[in-house]
Amino acid sequence: MSNYSFEDQARLFLNQGQYSKAETLFLQAFEQEPERMALLDGVARSMVGRKAWDEAKELYKLLLDQGLQSELPDLGHMIAECSYQLNEHDEWLAIVRTLVNTESQPERLVTYAQRLARLGRNQEALRLLNRALRLDNHSLMVHQCFAQIYLNLNDRTRAIQSLSAVAALDPQHPHAIKKLSELLNQRVPTWHFPMMNDHPRNQAFEEAIIARLEEGDTVLDIGCGAGLLSLMAVRAGAQKVIAIESEPDVAKAASEIFKKNGYEEQIQLVEGRSTNLQVGVNIPQKADLLISEIFDVSLLGEDALNTFRHARQNLLNEGAKVIPAQARVWCALVESDDLRARFHVDESCGFDLSTFNRLRDPRVLQLDLGRFEYTLLHEPIAVVDFDFENETSMLGQTLSMAAITQSGRADGFIFWYDLVLAPATEDREAIILSTAPNQENTHWLQGFAPCYDEQRQYEAGDTAQLLCGYRRFLLWFQVI
Repeated sequence: MSNYSFEDQARLFLNQGQYSKAETLFLQAFEQEPERMALLDGVARSMVGRKAWDEAKELYKLLLDQGLQSELPDLGHMIAECSYQLNEHDEWLAIVRTLVNTESQPERLVTYAQRLARLGRNQEALRLLNRALRLDNHSLMVHQCFAQIYLNLNDRTRAIQSLSAVAALDPQHPHAIKKLSELLNQRVPTWHFPMMNDHPRNQAFEEAIIARLEEGDTVLDIGCGAGLLSLMAVRAGAQKVIAIESEPDVAKAASEIFKKNGYEEQIQLVEGRSTNLQVGVNIPQKADLLISEIFDVSLLGEDALNTFRHARQNLLNEGAKVIPAQARVWCALVESDDLRARFHVDESCGFDLSTFNRLRDPRVLQLDLGRFEYTLLHEPIAVVDFDFENETSMLGQTLSMAAITQSGRADGFIFWYDLVLAPATEDREAIILSTAPNQENTHWLQGFAPCYDEQRQYEAGDTAQLLCGYRRFLLWFQVI
């Protein structure tokens, strides 16, 4: 190294990470040329390298006082860096606010934004990122920082937008692809909103809660969602409500809703699946009344049978009531070109496509029957009943006879169900919530299950044998 000047050697050691040697050589170079104050920048950078933040900050301030900003344009940034590393956050913030208006490097703005976010100043961080985005709309770093802040703020929509930008700029980006997949698969289902705005449903549940709640009752609300039924129970006079929700984001929203409405003391939110909870461990006591609306278009798809069984055995007091207490499923065979076309193909554009029928989805289809043309082959019949207050098998089947009143081809079953929220008593009629086609504004709509026997034809006067089977999650229909 004898052929190199002190300054050259110092910069070499600085680049190699040998900070103490670099600092010594920068000082020796400055002793040779004391008029070159900029050499002290190398000394300060060496101090930064060995994390001597106090010493570096004082030296940078000296250089600033000497008016070297034009020669050393990073002086303000380096003083801010030292302040941040010394946890002098107020001073760091004050310096940064003077620098950002003229900052033209997106990378530095991103660094400032990341640190602002760590200090809880998310909105200020987002303003800096928007400035960085105007400087470089294709900066991967900027979009990544946006995504992280939106994730911290639990703003899924904007997080998805930002992660999508990252994935567009780097199609193989592993974190962005993985996180996008998680967010897109875990978004709160949109059916929550029409359900909360289903006024007949809400009115029926509130009437049932008022009818069945007794003074001093503890209420268990399984799958509380936004917490509407829990709020109804408290308003009706429940002593305590234990609201259970398994989706973290929904649970968080419910907790805020309880607080906003002034009921956070009466309602205890428990996050998790009810079947994983234990009295005395996750929840404080057994309940006298269970309220739950964990039903899909096929009634059983959200595991209602197992959930109610576990609750009866582990979370409810002896003789506890359940809302709904019972359910009854109705069905009817129909002929319908509209509905058949959704499950069946023969010929199209002059070509035989019937082979594709073997790929049909055997599950039921949720639909609004009022939007389709169909012909009933017989009057709707009740095919299976469930009693949620008593032990019910999680699998079974029933055979029913239907008197055919209209000749036609059996394309499939339309079906719906009635929820008996409160059974009839001497003082009142049963409170029933139905998803039948003649019910307005039911968010559940109705179901259609196709028949796969294309040759099945019926004549008026025939009797059809209809099998309704269920196994925990599944409900299906078959012509015998």
